[in-house]
Amino acid sequence: ARARTLAREQSALQRVATSVAAETNPAILFARVGQQVSLLLGAECSYVLRFVDEKQFRVIGSWGRPGARMMSVGELGTQTPDGLGFELRRGRSAKRRTVPTASHPLHYIHRIGAPIVVDGRPWGMVVAMRDSAAFLPDDEKRIARFAQLASVAVVNADTRQRLASQALTDPLTGLANRRAFDHRLIDETERALRHHRALSVMLVDVDHFKSINDRFGHAIGDRVLVTLARELVAVMRQGDMLARVGGDEMAMILGDCPPEQAVEVAQRMVEEVASASMLSQRHGVTLSIGVAGLNGGGTAEELLRRADQALYRAKNSGRNRVVAHDERTAAAAEAS
Repeated sequence: ARARTLAREQSALQRVATSVAAETNPAILFARVGQQVSLLLGAECSYVLRFVDEKQFRVIGSWGRPGARMMSVGELGTQTPDGLGFELRRGRSAKRRTVPTASHPLHYIHRIGAPIVVDGRPWGMVVAMRDSAAFLPDDEKRIARFAQLASVAVVNADTRQRLASQALTDPLTGLANRRAFDHRLIDETERALRHHRALSVMLVDVDHFKSINDRFGHAIGDRVLVTLARELVAVMRQGDMLARVGGDEMAMILGDCPPEQAVEVAQRMVEEVASASMLSQRHGVTLSIGVAGLNGGGTAEELLRRADQALYRAKNSGRNRVVAHDERTAAAAEAS
């Protein structure tokens, strides 16, 4: 019997370990943890819970047998001062608990849990429950092994999220990069066309940036870009995307925004840079900005091309200004 129990435990752990290695959706992974814990320990239901603060937890994964009394994924629960959660938060080992009545949010009389520890700190807990009989001492070791796998899953998920963020973020300024910008522009263009909404794009170029690098050095040039990104973020609308799409070129996507309004935003950016002492007075930074709107049709590529044409006109007409795309002017320029 002991050999069969050990084989079942190893099989359950293997299934979870495989999910930890391969599953990229945390919700599915933590539900698998709850399932395997319940099946192995004979529990009515099991949860993966994350500590929110000293008193609350959030359900991030769950599994229950048919008819089980369950909390929903995403639901918040409150730990009682003498509850299992408080004990697990302060310890490193699994614990069992039997309560006289099912007054706790998790409802069941017999409970067992193990802490999920990440980077040496309590992150959450794996908990199993039932009414039929108390859990056995050996069950503490079993659920602790699942909690260790859950810890690995949390680290893996954080690593994936960090790598995904890095792949879409400019490392110097912290803005979105060209890849993120291109994906967002395609999505926003499709959404605007589908729902007949306005959409504008602006391209922002630092005037004579090469001379700044030549005069002050590349370290100062990098500092100028970082400061510029911070100044532009301060005046952009909430929900819009600002990206660094080239060396000294930035771009912004303004959803639900006609080009006339986008020009106003761009003008505020030019004025903000003019008033920023480090940028304008110390390093002579000015901006040229080209603005274009979707105008009811076209593709993301065409919208970006129109903004680029407007930027070209801004630079050729003296720099330090905002120019909106105009079809007639652009057509005349192409003809000449």
